[in-house]
Amino acid sequence: MQPFDAVFFDWDGTLVDSLDFVFGAHNHVRTRMGFEAWSREEFVVNVKYSSRQLYPRIYPGREEEAFDLLARFMDENHLKDIILIPGALELLETLHSAGIPMGVVSNKRDAFVKKEATHLGWDRFFKIVVGAGYAANDKPDAEPLVRALAEAGLRAGHNILFVGDTETDLLCAKNASCTAAFLYHDQPDNPLISQYNPDIIVRNCIDLKEKLIAPGNSHRVVI
Repeated sequence: MQPFDAVFFDWDGTLVDSLDFVFGAHNHVRTRMGFEAWSREEFVVNVKYSSRQLYPRIYPGREEEAFDLLARFMDENHLKDIILIPGALELLETLHSAGIPMGVVSNKRDAFVKKEATHLGWDRFFKIVVGAGYAANDKPDAEPLVRALAEAGLRAGHNILFVGDTETDLLCAKNASCTAAFLYHDQPDNPLISQYNPDIIVRNCIDLKEKLIAPGNSHRVVI
């Protein structure tokens, strides 16, 4: 089996668990802007978009005010108590030890995801870390992934594995013609599985590590 040339990751929900924090950040903006706070269900529907994609639609004419509120809240709070996805560190250490190039393409604002990776000491694992605003378009467009790969000296294609946990990540991988690995986080009935038929379907980072390093599995292997 042909090995992957590199493994690139989404950030929030894939390597770190910042869902509650992001939920609070967006509701901070909503209440300061005079809107009702989102329910959890409303948040889940909207969070797949970057704020650059979302805010002009939901705060037309006031998006800059909303961006500023979000940026200030994030800047003051986003490094506090970052929660790691179980098995994420072990997965990164295993791939790093094997010499597999890695990177991050996130829809979190570029400066914030870079700061978080550095804060965790995880920038040592990655050839490149990029977020929203790095490219002209954010995920699910292919551009941020294709451009990040190019800057890392790689070319988009099926020999690149992109790992994520949302529809946005699956579409980004597809649009870039990369192989998609979908983390379903103990929700095997996730409708995205039947809708998109991801190339690799895994429960979590621990499951992904086992699939990537286990000989004789049904997927192309990294190690």
